[in-house]
Amino acid sequence: MIVIGLMSGTSADGVDAAVVRLEGAPPSLAWEVLGHSHRSFDSDLRAEIFSCFRPETSSVDRICRLNFALGRAFGAAMLATAHDAGLSMAEVDLIGSHGQTLWHEPPIGSEIGSTLQMGEPALIAQMTGVPVVSNFRSRDMAVGGQGAPLVPLADWLLFSHPTKIRAAQNIGGIANVTYLSPSPMGVARAGEGVFAFDTGPGNMLIDEAARLATGGTWNYDHDGALAAQGDVSESLLADWMTESF
Repeated sequence: MIVIGLMSGTSADGVDAAVVRLEGAPPSLAWEVLGHSHRSFDSDLRAEIFSCFRPETSSVDRICRLNFALGRAFGAAMLATAHDAGLSMAEVDLIGSHGQTLWHEPPIGSEIGSTLQMGEPALIAQMTGVPVVSNFRSRDMAVGGQGAPLVPLADWLLFSHPTKIRAAQNIGGIANVTYLSPSPMGVARAGEGVFAFDTGPGNMLIDEAARLATGGTWNYDHDGALAAQGDVSESLLADWMTESF
């Protein structure tokens, strides 16, 4: 199958799309990245996303309109990415669209959690003519998960090793890690020896620091240029390294 995955993270800077060829069946899965692209949100759409993040500035009508605006943005990104990869829509078997998270409350104890992603899948399907799979976080929470991190199973399928321990660190808007214990083929079951958790803030705060440092000129630290101008605070680092985490 040829699958295109669409994603916009907590930083809300645009749509990332990956074109992947998948062969085989779990746990033996072969994969090849055929293309990748990033398309930034225009300034008005990004501002609207951040307005709808905040309860004090969002409203049901704004969220409703944003859902369709993001659906169109995701659909356009999908079409452009397929074109860049030299693919027609007839050659694409499936689209996976995570959407844009507006709100996420994982379950705590006996409390029921909730999550909300925007980017209307019906619009993407209509614009492309390709089946769309979505609502990944909602599905995870429906079966008792916390909805985040969302990729441990995929990490296990793609990156586990018969004899080595591996850890996959994702520095997204919120950073998370997947721990993968050795997984001899045909021995480990899906999810066995695998766990994942958030490790703290990631690009959300880095982006905000870049915005503040440049007076709003930059939305992120281009090529790490701002960070490269600084020096490590050895005393602060030493203090942090005493934490058992």
